[in-house]
Amino acid sequence: MSTSTRSLELLGLLQNRRHWPGDELARRLGVSQRTLRRAVDGLQELGYPMRPA
Repeated sequence: MSTSTRSLELLGLLQNRRHWPGDELARRLGVSQRTLRRAVDGLQELGYPMRPA
């Protein structure tokens, strides 16, 4: 899965439900928690406000 596709899927999941456990998001995206953190960091760099629960 490309980085942009992963980011779009992550945004879609976050639109459906605001709070997710990191391990559940990683599982749904089929990535490691490290890759999930990088995807979240990338969205933050683009201006999406993200914060841990």
